[in-house]
Amino acid sequence: MITKDEVLRTAELAGLYISPQEADSLTAAMQSIVDFADVVKDYGEPCRENADAAAPLSSLRRDEAAQGCGREALLSESGGGEDGFFVLKGSR
Repeated sequence: MITKDEVLRTAELAGLYISPQEADSLTAAMQSIVDFADVVKDYGEPCRENADAAAPLSSLRRDEAAQGCGREALLSESGGGEDGFFVLKGSR
């Protein structure tokens, strides 16, 4: 059960101000979200039956790091940059 105090504390932690009236409304809304999540959670079980049909992890391509080109090469391709950084449109 979501309480008004929990909503107010969550807002405080997030740096948000909400009025007591908004807290009442948000408490009801958050409780309906939690209730819905409980319903959805119950429907998640049948999906596990099909989990074996998914590709096994061993068949996926392995990620490997590749040697990159240096900063200077990248900057030269973009017009040289400025002070070792890319210059973005509208940043000036």
